[in-house]
Amino acid sequence: MTGLGVGPGETPEVRRQRDRRQTSERAAAARRAPQEGLDPLFDIRPDRERLSWEQASRVFDDLVLPQARRSNDPMMEDLVAVARAWRPDLVLWGGKAFAGAVAAAAVGAAHARVLYSVDVYTRLREDFLHAKALQPPQRRVDALRDWLAGWAGKYGVEFSEDLVNGQFTIAPLPEVFRPDAGPTTLPVQFVPYNGPAVVPGWLAEPPRAPRVLMTFGDSVNDGPVRLLLPVERIQEILDSVADLEVELVLALPPDSRRDLREVPANTRLVESVPLAEVLPTCSAIVHHGGTWSFGCALRYGVPQLLVGRAFDAPLKFQCLDRAGAGLNMTPAEADGPRSVPHSYACSRTRPSGRTPGGCGRRCWPCPRPMTWREPWRTWSPPTGLARHPPCADPPAKTGRAPRDERAGPVR
Repeated sequence: MTGLGVGPGETPEVRRQRDRRQTSERAAAARRAPQEGLDPLFDIRPDRERLSWEQASRVFDDLVLPQARRSNDPMMEDLVAVARAWRPDLVLWGGKAFAGAVAAAAVGAAHARVLYSVDVYTRLREDFLHAKALQPPQRRVDALRDWLAGWAGKYGVEFSEDLVNGQFTIAPLPEVFRPDAGPTTLPVQFVPYNGPAVVPGWLAEPPRAPRVLMTFGDSVNDGPVRLLLPVERIQEILDSVADLEVELVLALPPDSRRDLREVPANTRLVESVPLAEVLPTCSAIVHHGGTWSFGCALRYGVPQLLVGRAFDAPLKFQCLDRAGAGLNMTPAEADGPRSVPHSYACSRTRPSGRTPGGCGRRCWPCPRPMTWREPWRTWSPPTGLARHPPCADPPAKTGRAPRDERAGPVR
């Protein structure tokens, strides 16, 4: 697959400055639109209440639209130009990459939104539209529609909700993590991919104790690693697990590792590990809820303790609990001396993805080739995919990757 850059491009220093600015903006947005007032949005019951007009509007104005404009405006014109030159039949776009939908509509291509997590934004949009219909005409302000309609109109396209949610949705998480799946949802397996990676030598030996992977960092390309917890809190967690009969593998960037006061004998410090190789050897994972950490843990049936604060974290918490695939807590609750060791012990004793009744690889249909119909503009998902028989456990992996390949990051 050939990659093609769109947008203005950035130097590493500009990217670091933007990352710091966006981190500050996200924190400010979180203070303006706290999750505590949005309980109905994260309720997985089929008869849940909907958000009020004030609640839904506030989230769109403070969080969704600013993120959408920041991510899409710089690349919109370039992406449409590429689509017009290349004339694709199908466009797959990331969950909030609305520029992909506009580019597809501009050339009459079919297009689908590809999820990377639980789909909190579709239910947020549904709540917004439901509340909007109950308002008097003069109050029906829809800033996201106005923004998308402005871009679409520039290329001769009328606005439709397909520009928000896609003509269909590709969902790479098990059914239990899709509480609102509709007829246009196409379930697929989450396929772990490390990129080029070297398997660490210590993975060739059996764990000397139950192995636990812990990672709280997130990185994009060559940008800085953002840690969910400060190093001081991570040190507290290390102190609290020092006496546990575990082999803790802690992934930290070099700068953070130098700030640790003491590393217990049962802890192995690494900068990064290939998740697809290390997770099948683990008894549990403690992580921040990143796409790859979360998806790989589910794929390999590894019980997880999710310490998250992302906007969709409360919905992910609810689905994780319903699946019996792990436990969860907020960063404020991860105080080290009590919460993390206790939660780890609970995760080892409750039903998990490694049991037939849990949520591991058995939640997914087996991969099989897609069926296409000509012309592609009338494409529709194949029926029955979600009912495909469960996969057998994959064989244990042996051997190592070539020595000259780089290790992939934990995300």
